[in-house]
Amino acid sequence: MKHLFFKLLIIVLSIFPVFAFSQITYEVKSHAIVVSGSSNLHDWTATVGTATGNCEVYTSDLISEIKDINIEIDAQTLKSSKGSIMDSKMYDALKTEQYPKMIFKSVQSKILSKTTGITKVLISGNLTIAGKTQKIDMIGFCQLLQGGFFLTMGSKNLKMSDFEVVPPKAILGTLKTDDEITISFKITLNPVTN
Repeated sequence: MKHLFFKLLIIVLSIFPVFAFSQITYEVKSHAIVVSGSSNLHDWTATVGTATGNCEVYTSDLISEIKDINIEIDAQTLKSSKGSIMDSKMYDALKTEQYPKMIFKSVQSKILSKTTGITKVLISGNLTIAGKTQKIDMIGFCQLLQGGFFLTMGSKNLKMSDFEVVPPKAILGTLKTDDEITISFKITLNPVTN
Protein backbone atom coordinates (compact mmCIF):
# COMPACT_ATOMS: atom_id res chain seq x y z
CA MET A 1 0.00 0.00 0.00
CA LYS A 2 2.83 2.37 0.91
CA HIS A 3 4.58 1.74 -2.43
CA LEU A 4 1.34 2.41 -4.32
CA PHE A 5 0.97 5.77 -2.59
CA PHE A 6 4.49 6.84 -3.55
CA LYS A 7 3.99 5.70 -7.15
CA LEU A 8 0.78 7.74 -7.37
CA LEU A 9 2.54 10.75 -5.84
CA ILE A 10 5.33 10.56 -8.43
CA ILE A 11 2.79 10.30 -11.26
CA VAL A 12 0.80 13.30 -9.97
CA LEU A 13 3.97 15.41 -9.55
CA SER A 14 5.15 14.55 -13.06
CA ILE A 15 1.80 15.56 -14.59
CA PHE A 16 1.31 18.81 -12.62
CA PRO A 17 4.39 21.03 -12.37
CA VAL A 18 5.27 22.37 -8.96
CA PHE A 19 5.92 26.10 -8.78
CA ALA A 20 8.02 27.50 -5.98
CA PHE A 21 6.41 30.75 -4.93
CA SER A 22 8.30 33.08 -2.70
CA GLN A 23 7.16 36.10 -0.71
CA ILE A 24 9.67 38.94 -0.49
CA THR A 25 9.42 42.21 1.43
CA TYR A 26 10.94 45.17 -0.41
CA GLU A 27 11.77 48.70 0.75
CA VAL A 28 12.46 51.85 -1.24
CA LYS A 29 16.10 52.13 -2.34
CA SER A 30 15.87 55.03 -4.82
CA HIS A 31 13.17 57.01 -6.55
CA ALA A 32 12.34 59.55 -9.20
CA ILE A 33 8.93 61.01 -8.30
CA VAL A 34 7.84 64.13 -10.16
CA VAL A 35 4.67 66.20 -9.84
CA SER A 36 3.93 68.16 -13.02
CA GLY A 37 1.30 70.67 -14.04
CA SER A 38 0.73 73.86 -15.91
CA SER A 39 -0.34 77.44 -15.30
CA ASN A 40 -1.59 80.37 -17.34
CA LEU A 41 2.08 81.33 -17.92
CA HIS A 42 4.13 78.12 -18.15
CA ASP A 43 4.40 74.42 -17.35
CA TRP A 44 6.05 73.44 -14.08
CA THR A 45 7.44 70.40 -12.27
CA ALA A 46 8.25 69.59 -8.65
CA THR A 47 10.66 66.81 -7.71
CA VAL A 48 10.31 64.75 -4.53
CA GLY A 49 13.49 64.73 -2.42
CA THR A 50 12.58 62.09 0.18
CA ALA A 51 10.30 59.06 -0.09
CA THR A 52 10.20 55.87 1.96
CA GLY A 53 8.07 52.76 1.77
CA ASN A 54 7.73 49.04 1.29
CA CYS A 55 5.62 46.30 -0.29
CA GLU A 56 5.20 42.54 -0.41
CA VAL A 57 5.85 40.77 -3.72
CA TYR A 58 4.94 37.17 -4.47
CA THR A 59 6.96 35.60 -7.27
CA SER A 60 7.70 32.37 -9.07
CA ASP A 61 9.67 33.22 -12.22
CA LEU A 62 7.45 36.28 -12.69
CA ILE A 63 5.54 38.56 -10.35
CA SER A 64 2.32 36.82 -9.29
CA GLU A 65 0.99 39.28 -6.69
CA ILE A 66 1.86 42.61 -5.05
CA LYS A 67 0.42 43.48 -1.64
CA ASP A 68 0.68 45.99 1.17
CA ILE A 69 2.19 48.86 -0.80
CA ASN A 70 3.02 51.75 1.54
CA ILE A 71 4.73 54.89 0.24
CA GLU A 72 5.36 58.06 2.26
CA ILE A 73 6.58 61.27 0.65
CA ASP A 74 8.05 64.08 2.71
CA ALA A 75 6.02 66.96 1.25
CA GLN A 76 8.53 69.51 2.52
CA THR A 77 11.20 68.04 0.22
CA LEU A 78 9.26 68.93 -2.95
CA LYS A 79 11.38 71.30 -5.06
CA SER A 80 9.77 73.29 -7.87
CA SER A 81 11.40 73.93 -11.23
CA LYS A 82 10.34 77.58 -10.75
CA GLY A 83 12.38 78.30 -7.63
CA SER A 84 11.99 78.98 -3.94
CA ILE A 85 9.02 81.35 -4.21
CA MET A 86 6.95 78.59 -5.85
CA ASP A 87 8.29 76.11 -3.26
CA SER A 88 6.89 78.32 -0.51
CA LYS A 89 3.52 78.70 -2.29
CA MET A 90 3.39 74.91 -2.81
CA TYR A 91 4.12 74.17 0.88
CA ASP A 92 1.39 76.61 1.93
CA ALA A 93 -1.13 75.02 -0.47
CA LEU A 94 -0.25 71.51 0.76
CA LYS A 95 -0.36 72.64 4.42
CA THR A 96 2.98 70.90 4.98
CA GLU A 97 3.44 72.32 8.49
CA GLN A 98 0.26 70.55 9.57
CA TYR A 99 0.47 67.57 7.18
CA PRO A 100 4.15 66.91 6.39
CA LYS A 101 3.55 63.55 4.68
CA MET A 102 1.79 62.50 1.48
CA ILE A 103 0.86 58.84 1.96
CA PHE A 104 -0.28 56.04 -0.35
CA LYS A 105 -1.52 52.71 1.05
CA SER A 106 -2.74 50.00 -1.29
CA VAL A 107 -6.01 48.20 -0.70
CA GLN A 108 -5.72 45.65 -3.51
CA SER A 109 -3.88 44.97 -6.72
CA LYS A 110 -4.69 42.95 -9.80
CA ILE A 111 -2.24 41.57 -12.37
CA LEU A 112 -3.45 42.70 -15.81
CA SER A 113 -0.72 41.21 -18.00
CA LYS A 114 2.78 39.73 -18.01
CA THR A 115 5.04 40.22 -21.03
CA THR A 116 8.82 40.06 -21.51
CA GLY A 117 9.54 40.35 -17.80
CA ILE A 118 7.25 43.35 -17.24
CA THR A 119 4.06 42.93 -15.21
CA LYS A 120 1.22 45.40 -15.68
CA VAL A 121 -0.73 45.90 -12.43
CA LEU A 122 -3.92 47.74 -11.51
CA ILE A 123 -3.35 49.15 -8.02
CA SER A 124 -6.18 50.48 -5.86
CA GLY A 125 -5.53 52.33 -2.65
CA ASN A 126 -5.89 55.40 -0.49
CA LEU A 127 -3.88 58.53 -1.22
CA THR A 128 -3.62 61.20 1.47
CA ILE A 129 -2.54 64.72 0.52
CA ALA A 130 -2.83 67.72 2.87
CA GLY A 131 -4.73 65.56 5.36
CA LYS A 132 -7.45 64.59 2.85
CA THR A 133 -7.74 60.94 1.76
CA GLN A 134 -9.15 59.79 -1.58
CA LYS A 135 -9.42 56.32 -3.09
CA ILE A 136 -7.50 56.09 -6.38
CA ASP A 137 -6.78 53.47 -9.03
CA MET A 138 -3.62 53.55 -11.09
CA ILE A 139 -1.64 51.40 -13.48
CA GLY A 140 1.88 50.36 -12.52
CA PHE A 141 4.50 48.54 -14.57
CA CYS A 142 6.68 46.27 -12.45
CA GLN A 143 9.85 44.32 -13.13
CA LEU A 144 12.24 42.07 -11.20
CA LEU A 145 15.81 43.24 -11.83
CA GLN A 146 19.19 41.55 -11.56
CA GLY A 147 20.57 41.65 -8.05
CA GLY A 148 17.12 40.98 -6.58
CA PHE A 149 15.82 44.54 -6.99
CA PHE A 150 12.19 45.37 -7.81
CA LEU A 151 11.27 48.27 -10.11
CA THR A 152 7.88 49.93 -10.41
CA MET A 153 6.89 52.87 -12.58
CA GLY A 154 3.80 54.68 -13.78
CA SER A 155 1.85 57.91 -13.52
CA LYS A 156 -1.48 59.19 -12.24
CA ASN A 157 -3.51 62.28 -13.13
CA LEU A 158 -5.15 63.99 -10.16
CA LYS A 159 -7.00 67.18 -9.31
CA MET A 160 -5.70 69.26 -6.42
CA SER A 161 -9.27 70.25 -5.55
CA ASP A 162 -10.13 66.57 -4.87
CA PHE A 163 -7.80 66.90 -1.86
CA GLU A 164 -9.11 70.36 -0.92
CA VAL A 165 -5.82 71.89 -2.08
CA VAL A 166 -6.21 75.37 -3.56
CA PRO A 167 -3.96 75.61 -6.66
CA PRO A 168 -1.07 77.98 -5.82
CA LYS A 169 -0.85 81.51 -7.21
CA ALA A 170 2.16 83.82 -7.47
CA ILE A 171 3.24 87.24 -8.74
CA LEU A 172 0.31 88.99 -7.03
CA GLY A 173 -2.13 86.48 -8.50
CA THR A 174 -0.87 86.94 -12.07
CA LEU A 175 0.40 83.34 -12.19
CA LYS A 176 -2.37 80.80 -11.57
CA THR A 177 -1.64 77.06 -11.57
CA ASP A 178 -4.15 74.67 -13.11
CA ASP A 179 -6.09 72.25 -10.91
CA GLU A 180 -4.94 69.09 -12.72
CA ILE A 181 -1.55 67.58 -11.93
CA THR A 182 0.29 64.40 -12.90
CA ILE A 183 2.38 62.35 -10.48
CA SER A 184 4.99 60.24 -12.32
CA PHE A 185 7.05 57.68 -10.46
CA LYS A 186 9.96 55.32 -11.01
CA ILE A 187 10.86 53.53 -7.78
CA THR A 188 13.54 50.90 -7.20
CA LEU A 189 13.15 48.73 -4.11
CA ASN A 190 15.62 46.48 -2.24
CA PRO A 191 14.72 43.08 -0.84
CA VAL A 192 14.70 43.27 2.97
CA THR A 193 17.08 40.80 4.56
CA ASN A 194 16.32 39.45 8.02
